[in-house]
Parts: sequence; C-alpha cells; structure tokens
Amino acid sequence: MTEIRSEFYRRFIGGLLVALTVFGFVIAFQIYGLFAATIVFVLVSFVFFRFCIRCVHWIRRTLATWLVPLSWPRKPFGLIHRLCGKRYTASALFDHGVRLRKSGRIEEATHAFDQVLSLDKSPSDYWAQRGVAHYEANRFVQAESDLTMAIKRDWGNETAYTYRGYAKLSLGKFTDAIDDLDRVICQRNVHSKVAYFRGYANELLGHWQQAFDDYTLAYDLRATELLAELALARLQACSPDDSIRDGAKAIENARRICVRTAWKDWIPISVLAAAHAEANDFQKAIEFEKQALELAPNPEKPERQKRIDQFQSGKPARLSHREPKHA
Repeated sequence: MTEIRSEFYRRFIGGLLVALTVFGFVIAFQIYGLFAATIVFVLVSFVFFRFCIRCVHWIRRTLATWLVPLSWPRKPFGLIHRLCGKRYTASALFDHGVRLRKSGRIEEATHAFDQVLSLDKSPSDYWAQRGVAHYEANRFVQAESDLTMAIKRDWGNETAYTYRGYAKLSLGKFTDAIDDLDRVICQRNVHSKVAYFRGYANELLGHWQQAFDDYTLAYDLRATELLAELALARLQACSPDDSIRDGAKAIENARRICVRTAWKDWIPISVLAAAHAEANDFQKAIEFEKQALELAPNPEKPERQKRIDQFQSGKPARLSHREPKHA
C-alpha cells in the first residue's frame, strides 16, 4: 500500500511539473518569442525540476533524522516511515541503532537493526551492524549469519570480516577465524585488536611463530595494548618453540605489566612466575606463583597450585594447543 501511495505522489508531482513547464513555455513564447520560451523550457525542465526533487529529498531526510530517534519504538514511528519513506527512515534508524550499540544498549540496538532490515535489506552495513550487536551480546551463531549476509552484499566490508572472525573464534572455528581476520589489512592502531585475536587463534592451533608475529604486530600498532604485551611475554616464557622462548625478555615484559596493573592482577604475575622458571630461577617462580594463587579467582586456584607443584619439581611451564571444531 505504501509503495502504491508513493508512486501516486511521484506521478502527481511529475504531472504538476510538466503542466508548469508547458504553461511557462506558452506564456514566454507569447510575450518574448521562441528563444525566450526555449530558455524557460530548459530552466524549468532541468534546473527547477532537479531543484524541487533535491528539496523534497532533503526535507524527507532531515525529517527522518530528527523524528526517528524521538518516535522509535513508539507507535508514531509507523507514521514517520510513511511520511519520510522507507529508505530515509531506515538510514536514520540505523544511525540511531549504532549510537545505542556504542553506548552499551545492545538489546535496544539489536531491536532497532531488526526494524531497519524490515524496511531495507540491501545495504551491507545494516547486516554488519546487527551482526556486531549479536556478537557483543554473545550470540555468536546469529552474528556469523548476519555478517556472512553483509559480506555477500559487499566483499570489501572490513567490519563484517573482522567481527565474523571474532565470532568464529568464539565458536572454536580457529582456522576459519584466521581466514577472515587475514582479510583485514592491519596498518592502523584500530587494527591492534584484529592482530591480537588472529594471534590468539594461531596460538590455539599451535602456530607459535605466526602467533608471536601477530602479537608483536598488535603491540607495535598500539603499545598500550596490555593483552598483546602479556601474550608476547607468555610465549617468551612458555612457548614449545625454542626459537621464541626468551626468559630474560619475558621477565622484563611481564614485570612491566605487573607494575602497570599495580601488582593486583594475578594473570601477569603468573606469567612473570613462568618467565622466572624459564630463566631457571625456580625460587622466584614459586614466590610469584603463590602470589598469583592468592589473587586468582576460586576456579583458577587449583591450576595455580598445579603450577606451583610443577615449579617445585624443577619443570618450566609449556603451552599446548587445542584441536579446532570443524566448520
């Protein structure tokens, strides 16, 4: 029904402009002659017509931008998309949904994106942002589905590849996650997280050198990235790859993180313990692992105690990889 009404309006406006054009041509021809009439015809047909169309679009877009955040999700919203058209209403609601997501109101944002896609399913970004909202709500299967739809509509959608990689990583599809994250060219500091998660996927697969390279890249892109710096220290202390391990550098990096976290985070303290064990200083390793045991949450305490027993027997810590799920 809405499409029929819109078509009627378009035809009505078009007919009105044609009538005005003919009327202006006739009047100009009678008063000034053929030359002036031709100029009037050209001006009305092309300049004035385009100006009117642009004005109509600008008004509808401006009204949608202003009214949608005020009306959605209340009943008047239905009147807005009839007044402003589906395309402009969807665009305005999409922008509102992005603001909701960035402010942490994930469920409201998801509901907004549902409404957006009911109005317009074409733009890749609409699918991508709903996929991001699903990911942030830990709905990884739905996120993967929406992000795949976004990629089908735009093979160059970096956001879709990024978050589909994150979703696949969360689903245990490590190899597929790496394939997606490899499509993102990591050149700016905003890509530090991408490099870190790609490194994490490689670590889970036991690709130690690739993981180390990705963690290094993540740290180089953003030196304040604690997770990347901690991951580097962990590999330097515990990697099964002899070429990566470096006890002295692991101690230096892990200690720096402990200082930055005011010695209140058990994870970097545990990594520092492993670094000392790699450097054959098991007394310090046991001391720091006991400190980590005190700070660790209850589910982690048994594992910390196992690590203490391991150090007491003179064995350094070593990482292992997981087998990925099949896609």
